[in-house]
Amino acid sequence: MTTSLTTFEHDFLERLLDVVYGQWHALDAPFPAAPYRNSSEVIDPEALIWCSLEFLPTQPRLREAVVGWLHIYGKNILRQRINRLAKGGDPRANIWNVLVKIARSSSALPIEPCYGLQSVDEVEDFCVKLELDYSRLAESDIHTGKPLEHASTILLQARNLLGSDLRHILLAYFLANPGGGNLRTIQHWSGYSYRSISDTALHWVAAGVLEVDRGFCHLKDPQLWRALLRLTVQDGGIPNYFIIVDWLKVFDSCIHLLRALSKVRSKGLALDSPVVDSYCRQTAQILSRAVLNEAIHKPYSVNHLQELLQQRVRAEASSAGNQPTE
Repeated sequence: MTTSLTTFEHDFLERLLDVVYGQWHALDAPFPAAPYRNSSEVIDPEALIWCSLEFLPTQPRLREAVVGWLHIYGKNILRQRINRLAKGGDPRANIWNVLVKIARSSSALPIEPCYGLQSVDEVEDFCVKLELDYSRLAESDIHTGKPLEHASTILLQARNLLGSDLRHILLAYFLANPGGGNLRTIQHWSGYSYRSISDTALHWVAAGVLEVDRGFCHLKDPQLWRALLRLTVQDGGIPNYFIIVDWLKVFDSCIHLLRALSKVRSKGLALDSPVVDSYCRQTAQILSRAVLNEAIHKPYSVNHLQELLQQRVRAEASSAGNQPTE
């Protein structure tokens, strides 16, 4: 291949940032809309924040937007979801603790740095700087409106309607799956325990909101909920549809790939190394299973990420096919 590992890594980073900035645009951050993005891809706010923390040390504009957005709309965030993720030595946990004012300890250094940093000490240095700059960033006047009200922000709209308990997650999922869905899928998507999800579903069954048939649930009157959320039709009278993506898995797999590419590049390996091939295949497989409902349109954001990986996997297969056999 003529593409170098450095070029491939840079191109994949740019695609991931395209997706991140495009989602923040829909949440009213001052970034341009992503031209490829489908507005029916449901944004997971906690997954977006958790991913964005990785790039706060190296992307100043993103840092300012995230801190400012959290200062204004942070009450709509399910902090407990991110708190569950902010463990295990991930450097994003240290940054999150600064943003939510959790006391930090020098003994809680991460086991690896964020992508783009060289050491865990740089993570700690950034956290100290972020703590000092927090008030200035939080009070910066960068927002003039509110998150857009369309399919992509259905989770935030459902929270405004029902509150931040699990009902809003079930509502968004079953609106995206009018034919019904499995509670286990909601568990994997949301990160909440199956028991909590099951209890919430049973309460809604008792209230006549959900029906259950052999382990699958569906909304009794989805059009009523669409009307309450002002999502009855799109332009031209076409009913709204939703694309549910497991953004927690997608974003984390992309970040782990970037961290891995940075490490193998520092060791002098090339793009056609079997190690790189393995990382790319694993990420491509995760992205191929990322959509959690029968969407009538392609998830353009996922495809934008997957395209580069598929090119790499095809090149790997082509190269293997050209190898002489004994």
